[in-house]
Amino acid sequence: MSTSPDSPEADKSVAAPLTAGEARRLVARVLADHYGTDEEQGVAAGDALLVASELVTNAIRHGGGVRAFSAHVTHGELLLQVTDNNLELPHAPPRDLSRPGGFGWALVNGASRRLDVRPLPDGSGKTVIAYLGL
Repeated sequence: MSTSPDSPEADKSVAAPLTAGEARRLVARVLADHYGTDEEQGVAAGDALLVASELVTNAIRHGGGVRAFSAHVTHGELLLQVTDNNLELPHAPPRDLSRPGGFGWALVNGASRRLDVRPLPDGSGKTVIAYLGL
């Protein structure tokens, strides 16, 4: 039996520290709970795992570390939230094909239905929220 899209059982949250691999495992559990199976869920699951990995990696590399991560399903969407320690807005750097990296934010944008970036009320960082269709 699958979990109701709005049930609290479909929510997984953790505080820092968190690695990209831990975020992917957490998202895989949320999707398994939602779909009621541990089997691969196709492109939607692949996109969700990629976005989770990129958001956490960006928080570690550019945001001063991960403060919190959550994943939950609501209204047919998977919401991924990553809070870091930097107020600077995420952005795609100018493309330089001679250097590795720099494609993560573009991948996140392409795989997400919507992205929100919210500064923390105390000014100590931000939360990035990615909305992905299921």
